[in-house]
Amino acid sequence: MPPQRPRAGHNKWAPDSLLAELEPDFVFSCYSIHKDPKRPGLNCNPRFWYRRGFGLVTLHIPGLRQQGEYYTFLARKDRKFECPGQI
Repeated sequence: MPPQRPRAGHNKWAPDSLLAELEPDFVFSCYSIHKDPKRPGLNCNPRFWYRRGFGLVTLHIPGLRQQGEYYTFLARKDRKFECPGQI
């Protein structure tokens, strides 16, 4: 895959289909850092992952200042996990 981003270490994104083959528990490439915990505004189209049993997880991370104190990503619905700050 050719580089897609100018930041070192962040220059390649695998297609969702390839990631799905690896059966991840979490998907951090589809995310949002935001101010309103109920309106994440993801940087992707999450329908691909919703159809595969994933749902949104939002964490409150005090001290994030630039875009807001909430971080939302995708996690498998059938996997229970404990995480401080989860709302």
